[in-house]
Amino acid sequence: MSKLLEISDLSIYFDHGKPVVDGLSIDINRGETLALVGESGSGKSVSALSILRLLDERHAHYPSGQILFQGENLLTANDKRLRQIRGHRIGMIFQEPMTSLNPLHTVEKQVSETLALHKGLRGPQARKRCIELLELVGIPSPETRLSSYPHQLSGGQKQRVMIAMALANEPELLIADEPTTALDVTVQRQVLELLRNLQQEFGMAILLITHDLSIVHRYADRVAVMEQGKVVEQAPTEQLFTNAKHPYTQRLLDAEPPVAPLSMDQSVKPLLEVDNLDVRFTTKKSLFGRTVSYFHAVRDTSFTLARGETLGIVGESGSGKTTIGHALLKLTGATGSIRLDGVELAHLDQKQFRPYRSRVQIVFQDPFGSLSPRMSVAEIVREGLEIHAPASPEEQDRKVIQALVDVGLDPEARHRYPHEFSGGQRQRIAIARALVLQPEVIILDEPTSALDRTVQKQVINLLRDIQARYQLSYIFISHDLSVVRALSHKLLVLQHGKVVEYGNATDIFHAPKQDYTQELLSAALFYQKPTTN
Repeated sequence: MSKLLEISDLSIYFDHGKPVVDGLSIDINRGETLALVGESGSGKSVSALSILRLLDERHAHYPSGQILFQGENLLTANDKRLRQIRGHRIGMIFQEPMTSLNPLHTVEKQVSETLALHKGLRGPQARKRCIELLELVGIPSPETRLSSYPHQLSGGQKQRVMIAMALANEPELLIADEPTTALDVTVQRQVLELLRNLQQEFGMAILLITHDLSIVHRYADRVAVMEQGKVVEQAPTEQLFTNAKHPYTQRLLDAEPPVAPLSMDQSVKPLLEVDNLDVRFTTKKSLFGRTVSYFHAVRDTSFTLARGETLGIVGESGSGKTTIGHALLKLTGATGSIRLDGVELAHLDQKQFRPYRSRVQIVFQDPFGSLSPRMSVAEIVREGLEIHAPASPEEQDRKVIQALVDVGLDPEARHRYPHEFSGGQRQRIAIARALVLQPEVIILDEPTSALDRTVQKQVINLLRDIQARYQLSYIFISHDLSVVRALSHKLLVLQHGKVVEYGNATDIFHAPKQDYTQELLSAALFYQKPTTN
């Protein structure tokens, strides 16, 4: 195979500080997929952005190395030449489509932009090509989606539009930076299979950046492992997974979640009992304020949760998982029965429900978005105590310190602010905030979706440890089935707001009865570390 891209001895500094990339040397052959893996902060995305010189060059400096694309050094190319290459010969799928797509422009305008720039296509020709591209990436009824704005698309559809834009000019190299991070398992598999099919059709090379080793194992030809800005190991995929040489690579491979939850006492009576939970959102009202139409988000859902037990709730985006969590906390209106330790909560108003909020807590999906940037960690964790358990400042501080110790954080860090912590540490802060009130039930809404596997495993072990210590009950909402399998005693599978399957998690994972559950499990890329004889 001929080399398409050669990066040799590349170093990148920001404002003359420490190197964020140090002596990077990798190459990509035509038609192959190279996976770049490593924890957050290892330099993966910075390395990828440097290929197209997308880093802010007022702050980014390249003291050594070269980036050769078909023999041409992109580090010395002028802006005009780079514009000819970007989006034309090298395409890029960015990590977060919602922030990468312009919220003020339609799908047609955003896809057409690159066609006009590099192919000179405008008007009906550009429109025809846009429809072809949207059809190519699997968007149903593409003609109807041309006038849509990003907020009108699902996560999977936004990602597909990003892929359509990246592939519009049939590039020779596609850089895919975490292209499936926040997608459901079924959509994730569709996107990855789509990329593989398009790769074969166009003969393009792919640089795949991901923290999910299951994806790497299934889709990459070769793997380069980065740690603290350096490549510590490179090898063909199968060789690296079966015979990793470097301790860091071995640690990454060992970071997969456990395959079963901690055992629990099966004779414990239910703590939380939910019967016939129903949630509807009004979509249209009449002139006189009467509901004309509504969206049925959750339909007739029932389940129980014992003390010390974890219920996993899985399903695709829009299936009603998070809505159930919000309904249990009375953050959204619902009908049906919700009993906590025998007390009916469904009919309580907000004032009557307030004493129960300390007993049922929630950890939200995005810790950075749910933690106030203006409050210190101590203030964030203490806030619930001030509302639900007023005490002396000394007593509150003692409880804050204990909660931080419970989640494995240094209590001395409580005077710092959220932006000073990593993603995994912020998630621990969010857990500490829920834990400080000593609740009986914690609802965990996608708490590990954006975390590296190593950090994810730490959070899973933390949750298992806290559960064993305090006999906490969890409702664990996630699209990552390997994490659900590691924590859940029971499993509830949702589709379009309806319960498709409910029962013992181990039984469902080993022998799902319903077609939809079988489809979900077959779409999940479970990586099992090879056993050595």
